[in-house]
Amino acid sequence: MNIKVKYFDKEIDKIEHIDKGDWVDLRAAETVELKAGEFKLIPLGVGMILPNGYEANIVPRSSTFKNYGIIQTNCFAVIDNSYSGDNDEWKYPVYATRDITINKNDRICQF
Repeated sequence: MNIKVKYFDKEIDKIEHIDKGDWVDLRAAETVELKAGEFKLIPLGVGMILPNGYEANIVPRSSTFKNYGIIQTNCFAVIDNSYSGDNDEWKYPVYATRDITINKNDRICQF
């Protein structure tokens, strides 16, 4: 299956197929500083045209909480093929449990 990917940021690493597992890492498209208790939609720098009948489920990586102290606010995000317009950049909704800086290009979630 081919999925058309649009990059909103040319500086983040491109999405790669991984040999182990079925999930693909997504990266922060900007450096984000959060204080404990803050909410933020972190831009992921990509948008995709998914095939009809398919959806992307965005979830934390296993190390996301340990490394960054952030929790995804809606347990997991569902993106279907209707969210594929020119300005439909994927974002990651998080709540910070401690003061943290997430650097641009850090792997923070997966789909």
